[in-house]
Amino acid sequence: MVLAYRNTGLAKGSADQELVKALQRDLRALGYLRQGIDGDFGDGTRMAVCRLQHDLLHNDGSSTSGDGNAPCAVRAFNDGRVSAIDGVVAAGLADCIDDLLAADVYPKLPSAEDPRAANAAAVDQIRNNPSKIAPTPFMVAMFRQESNLQHYRVPAGASSDNFVTVGLDIKNPDEQNHVTSRGYGLGQFTIFHHPPRPAEVSDFIVNPVNNVEKAHKEFREKFDKFVANPPPGGADDRHAEHPGEPLRLCKFSSGDPRFLARLPRLRRGGA
Repeated sequence: MVLAYRNTGLAKGSADQELVKALQRDLRALGYLRQGIDGDFGDGTRMAVCRLQHDLLHNDGSSTSGDGNAPCAVRAFNDGRVSAIDGVVAAGLADCIDDLLAADVYPKLPSAEDPRAANAAAVDQIRNNPSKIAPTPFMVAMFRQESNLQHYRVPAGASSDNFVTVGLDIKNPDEQNHVTSRGYGLGQFTIFHHPPRPAEVSDFIVNPVNNVEKAHKEFREKFDKFVANPPPGGADDRHAEHPGEPLRLCKFSSGDPRFLARLPRLRRGGA
C-alpha cells in the first residue's frame, strides 16, 4: 500500500489537514506521537517524526533498562531510506512507515471504538477490585495524576485520537529524539524497549486491569525506595518533614473488609 502522504513532503506547518491526520494516526499506532490526531503539524508531530527517524537510524531493539529486547529492531526497516533527522516526511520515510505498519513483527498500539466507556469500565474495575498494596483512593488519585484516568485517549475538539494513552520519557534532556521508555495506559506502566512485545500488548496495554496491577507494584516499589527508605536511598525532603517516622502499614489484616479501605469520618461529638 502506498501511503496518501508519500510524495507530499509533509513538514511542520503543512496545510493539508487530512494528510496530516493520516500521518498522525500512523505515528500514534507506531508509538511515536504522544497524543493528538487533529491535522495540525506542529511541534509535537514534528518531534514524533524526528523520534521515528532516530529509531530508524539507531534502534537495535535493545532495552535501556534490562527488561528484555523488543520483538524487532526498528533500524532493520530503514534499508538506507532515512539518513537524517529533520522532521520532514519524505518519500523514503513514508515507505518505512508503510513497512512498519504492515509488519506483523512490529505490534501496533490499540485504539478503542468507545474510549469514554472503556475508561469508565476500567475505573470501575479498579474500584471493585481493591489493591492489597495500597488504598484504592490513593491509587485512583495516582492514576488520575498519571493519565487523567484515561486508558484510552478520548476525542476532544478537533482531535479524533482514541489510541491507548502513552507517556514518552527521555533519560537525557540533551537527546530529545531518543525516547528511552514509554508508559502505557491508565497506570502508565513503563517498559524500556520499543516496540513492545506482542505478549505485552495483550497483557497490560490492551487490558487496563492487568495494567493497573502492574502499576500498583511499580508504585509500591517506588514508594518503598524513595519515600519510606531512609537517605541516601530515599527522599531527603520526606525525612526532613517527618524525621524518624517509619512507613506504617494498615492495622487491619488482609481478610478484614477495612483493610486498606477509607473509613467514614466520625462526626464531632458523636460515634
